[in-house]
Amino acid sequence: MNKALQFAFPLLVSCFTFSGVAQALPDMTSDALDAWFQRNRSIEIANGTARLSVFFNAQGNVETEIIDYRPKCYLSPDCFGTVLFQKVNSSGGQIEGGAISSGDNLIKNFWGQNILDDFKTSTLVETVSDSGPKRWYQGKLYNYETWHYTDQTIVHFGVVSKKSAQAKRIQEYKLCITDPTSCDP
Repeated sequence: MNKALQFAFPLLVSCFTFSGVAQALPDMTSDALDAWFQRNRSIEIANGTARLSVFFNAQGNVETEIIDYRPKCYLSPDCFGTVLFQKVNSSGGQIEGGAISSGDNLIKNFWGQNILDDFKTSTLVETVSDSGPKRWYQGKLYNYETWHYTDQTIVHFGVVSKKSAQAKRIQEYKLCITDPTSCDP
């Protein structure tokens, strides 16, 4: 299956509730993902819309999953997002700038407590700020990517297979910033 193949699942609005943990994770086969999607078509979230994009490697296994969260008001110039994906320390204080992580429930609802815990204990590898901070983390189970842009109105959280070379992903992102013609479509 082509790496550029993308499944986009519209996930709809309202209040952090879900009938069960998604359990669609990197390295899962496309057949297993399809079976999961047939049972889990939607998730409700606070005041906005989330879309889960799934990217496959050449072997047909999930390589990366990315949540794209947008509040209902995101097209308005005075909109400011309420969901942040960031790490906080055990006393509740901030490790990264901004409010205490409001994206924790979204991560937990999509992937479960183990993935949330792995992200919270992951190591920050790199930060690049161009249209908003993009951060790369190394966890024990998976690697993670966050991106907060448009004044934190639109935010992304990605779970990435350890089999996907993180250094190469960072290098490709930096090249894309300096030379947009080098970006994948």
